[in-house]
Formats: sequence, structure tokens, C-alpha cells
Amino acid sequence: MLARGVKRVLPVAARTVGAKVHRTAPRAATSAVASAAHLRSNFLGSIRNYSARQELLQHLNQTIAEENAPNDETAELDQLLATNGWKLKLDASTGVMLTRFSSDGEEIVVRVFTEEDMEHDEDHHHHHHHEEAAGEAAEEGAAEDNPMAGQNDRFEISVTLGTRSDKALRFDCVAKDGVIFIRRIGVTSAQNDPIDGKPKVHAVMQFDELPEQTQTLMENYLMERSVNQDFARIVFLALNRHDSKSFVNWMNHVNTFLH
Repeated sequence: MLARGVKRVLPVAARTVGAKVHRTAPRAATSAVASAAHLRSNFLGSIRNYSARQELLQHLNQTIAEENAPNDETAELDQLLATNGWKLKLDASTGVMLTRFSSDGEEIVVRVFTEEDMEHDEDHHHHHHHEEAAGEAAEEGAAEDNPMAGQNDRFEISVTLGTRSDKALRFDCVAKDGVIFIRRIGVTSAQNDPIDGKPKVHAVMQFDELPEQTQTLMENYLMERSVNQDFARIVFLALNRHDSKSFVNWMNHVNTFLH
């Protein structure tokens, strides 16, 4: 390739130096060849960079369209939310929130913990979204062909009475392999403390330390408020939607930068 460059450049170099071409042509030719090679390298590099950029943009646009397209999970989650009376809210400030009102006028708010939440939660640093905690045995009854196998999603249920009380009944729960387990139940302030951002705890008990009848009645209390057999699946699908939305948001920002 350089030989062709020499043939193209030498006449130009010769015309430039005129009568002294016999003395200066070798040096001029060498400089011109280097310049031509440099220009050609830059040109080819620009083509490669342009091609890679265009390929990346095409990939991002295609992936964004695929992520935003309706699918079976989208339809299933929307149906479960409608059937059980839950409203789903996804945004950067609140993360994953589910809300509904009971027939008694109670407001039930469920905060589902995302991977980002887990990273900042020292009490639950061993939990990971859609992964089994290290060292924990699989829960009894989790079948090998369970489509929810491996689920390990933590969430907190807060039941408040609106203006009737400044307290909240809170349930710390985890959905494992499609089954909901209550870990702790506490009575706290309805609002978070403005200083540390956490509710004031008035009383709390580990669920497995409660009498069996109390456990059963607490489970029934939640069942009546649509924390039922569908809820573990709702949590699972809501987190998937959150992850997809976060991924699309990231791709949109990269796409904007590349344009």
C-alpha cells in the first residue's frame, strides 16, 4: 500500500523543489509518504470509529425497542395488579412501591428492596435480588422445577390508618421461591424521622418467636389485604420491570451522548 502512496506523492514533491529535485527528492518523498500514511491511518480509524458508533447506536435502539415492547411478563403483572387492587410506582426516588387501600380505609404501602437498596442496607447485606443467600438451605417444599426457584426478594409492608393514628404496623418480609415469609413485625411511627430518615420503633417481635396462633392470625391479616399467594409473583415481576426500566434509562442516556 505504501508503494502506491510513493508513486502518488513523488511527482508533487518533485514539482515543489524544482531544479534541486536531485538532492531533495529523497527527503521530501520520505516526509510525504509519512504524511500520506498518517492521513490514511486517520481516515481508516475514522471509518472504524464511525462504524463502531453506528453499530452501537443501532444495537441500543433495537434493545430499547425490545425492552419497551409488551410481553407475557408485562401482561401478567398488569393482570395481577388489577386483580389484587395494587398500584405500582417505579421512579428513581422511591424505587419499587406498591400501594392499595383496604375496605377498612387502611393504606397499605409495600416497599420492595432493589439491589441498590440492599447495597445500602447493613442489616440485610447478605440478601441479593433474585439470588439465594449464601449458606442458606432451600426452603422446604421448593420444587426443582419451580419457576420462582432462586427468588430471594425482601420487602416491607406498612399499614397505616391515615389521620386516625400516627403509628404504623410494619411487616419485614421476604419472598423466597414464590413463598412469602414474615421475618419481623413491629409498631412504629407512621412517618420517618427527619434526621435519620427512619421511623421510630415502639415495639418489635421476631415472627418465629410469636405463638403459633398469633402467627396464623397475622398471616390471615395480611391475606385479607391482598398479600396473598399472588404477591410473591407480583414482587418478582415488579422488580423485573424496575430492572428493565433502569436498563432502558441507561441506554437512553448513552444513546443521547453518542448522538
